[in-house]
Amino acid sequence: MSLSIICFSAIRVSLAELARFAVARSRLITVVAAITALVAGVVGLGAVVDATGASAAPSAIAAPSAIAVRTGQFARPNVAKRVLTAFVSNEGSDSVLPIQVPNPSEFDLQQEIGLGFDTNPAGIAASPDGSKVLVAASTTCCGNNPGNAVDMIDTATSVVSGSVSAGPMPLGVAIAPDGKIAVVTNYDGDSITEIDLTTNPPASTTISLAPVTPNTAPENVAVSPDSATAFVTVQSGYLVPVNLSSGALGVPIPLPSNIGQCLPGSLAVTPQGGTVVVACSGSPDVDFLDLATSAVYSLQLNASGEGLAHGVAITPDGSTAVVSWEDPFNGGQVSLIDITGATPTITTTMQVSDGHPGGVAITPDGGTALVTGHDSGQIFVVHLNASPPNVDSTTIPDSGGPVGITFAYVTPVLSGYWFVASDGGIFSFGSAAFHGSMGGKPLNAPIVGMAADPATGGYWFVASDGGIFSFNAPFFGSMGGKHLNAGIVGMAADPATGGYWFVASDGGIFSFNAPFFGSMGGKHLNAGIVGMAATSDGGGYWFVASDGGIFSFGNAKFYGSMGAKPLNAGIVGMAADPATGGYWFVASDGGIFSFNAPFYGSMGAKPLNAGIVGMAAG
Repeated sequence: MSLSIICFSAIRVSLAELARFAVARSRLITVVAAITALVAGVVGLGAVVDATGASAAPSAIAAPSAIAVRTGQFARPNVAKRVLTAFVSNEGSDSVLPIQVPNPSEFDLQQEIGLGFDTNPAGIAASPDGSKVLVAASTTCCGNNPGNAVDMIDTATSVVSGSVSAGPMPLGVAIAPDGKIAVVTNYDGDSITEIDLTTNPPASTTISLAPVTPNTAPENVAVSPDSATAFVTVQSGYLVPVNLSSGALGVPIPLPSNIGQCLPGSLAVTPQGGTVVVACSGSPDVDFLDLATSAVYSLQLNASGEGLAHGVAITPDGSTAVVSWEDPFNGGQVSLIDITGATPTITTTMQVSDGHPGGVAITPDGGTALVTGHDSGQIFVVHLNASPPNVDSTTIPDSGGPVGITFAYVTPVLSGYWFVASDGGIFSFGSAAFHGSMGGKPLNAPIVGMAADPATGGYWFVASDGGIFSFNAPFFGSMGGKHLNAGIVGMAADPATGGYWFVASDGGIFSFNAPFFGSMGGKHLNAGIVGMAATSDGGGYWFVASDGGIFSFGNAKFYGSMGAKPLNAGIVGMAADPATGGYWFVASDGGIFSFNAPFYGSMGAKPLNAGIVGMAAG
């Protein structure tokens, strides 16, 4: 199993943290791309390159089947495809880790989402639409979180967007299937907190459980498929139903175990809504409550009757319960329980290399379960569809003790940028991915600019003679080998057509499968044009001059410039931020200037083998 790190914007923006952020971001540069490009440039594996810098026939760039059909409908450059992502709460590191799961045998660990000092994150749940993740954080002393609360994470940006106050020591979290209500258990408050997710900001109401079960210590919660009822496990040995519309408490249901009474912890409700499955945290038992008859069946996981059950989840088809538990004689275990028959039956038990396996989550296709290893900092991957089912693991770097886990389909908002050097070396920041470079390869003319392809996520480099180099991006033509009144200095991609523009130092424009909105060709300039960028809808573009002056065409808006302002080094390129509509300038020393666009880092004051010559948003 491979585990790769992908840079992902995942901080809370504040002036106080800006200095720390700049240092941290420099460490989050795509490691292989940045180091290799700084030394000699990276050879792009599988990249399609016009290696001469001149025009190339389309067939030399890519086979027709590899070229996307251009329909005029493209995702904005800042929007990626939906990605199945597991969110893991980390108790020791006070954070949440997003882990992309492109397939069951490969994980991509994103930058962790910090929750603040001493937050003790525990229960975690994702909204049905995948737009937000809620995590219980029982902060009591300090940090970003002022007290016991539920932190709300915007999954598109991996940023904590806010928090909602809860009761003492919030522990378990569940979100109703209709996405309207979240329920939090307050372990030290003998209460639950209902959060109305339809209001902005979310409103909360605390409901005491003392009238029906005093001194309860509620631990976890699950919501019925019809979003009508929350089921709360309490350490006094009961399951408490709560009507989510009225807040009315139902009659507590006693839960048995082989030691007399279950100390209920994690629980899950079958997708059909007929059964609640409860893991007994004080014994190796799993209880099955038939909601139609109120009958409870208790299943003992081992012969000795000693051990503790921890996490439980149910496959989407309702056929199997996956339970994590610990056996004092054999260590951590994961059991698969068939719940389709008259009585539940254990079909498979697998050992894991952690004495305290915890949270369980199952992929939407039902083929894989992930289990957190609290003591080992691992994620255990249970292959449910294998014959026989089996388990392997991967270690989460600096996990600090993973506890809870949940899945969501996430459509991330990507915001980042690349720098390209004159030798074709590439530098990646934020969410911008590395696809190859011209570093270390012979060039007929130096690289002077680059642009990102909004359709593929790849990019192009352009040389001063108009030659084009494609990396995971299609070829539409070049000016290589053709007469130019002035050298090419930059380029931009058209998100509407999939084509691109070149701009020359005199402000002349060259269009390739892209419309013309105007130019500065033949007009007086205080300083030569050095770069350009296009608007997110392809309805216009900007030119930037070496003195930081800006020129707008089409629907491109003016947000400010560096014209007539002192610069340590000349401006050499620009890029538009598709998320905000603003733009960045980059100087030859790698310094960055932001106009209605966020700062992610720079190469200013850092040693470079070759000067920076351009940038693009990714």
